[in-house]
Amino acid sequence: MDVHLVEGTINFKRNIGQGHDEQKSELYHQLMVEHGITPEILETNLIYYNQQPAVLEKIYEDIISRLTDMQAEIMVEKE
Repeated sequence: MDVHLVEGTINFKRNIGQGHDEQKSELYHQLMVEHGITPEILETNLIYYNQQPAVLEKIYEDIISRLTDMQAEIMVEKE
């Protein structure tokens, strides 16, 4: 899920004119530090899961559910 949050942040910043390659690098660096992985491990995992569509589908279902919950929490905080 965190990869999707990083990508969403990158795309949002790009859309508002604040996207920079160094920000992208920093966000991915933070992600890897947080999870204790290397760029090679991240890439290997992304390749593996992209080759396992059934597994990836279940992961996406979980991600969508968690993102929906996060969005609902944000909406409650705004009220």
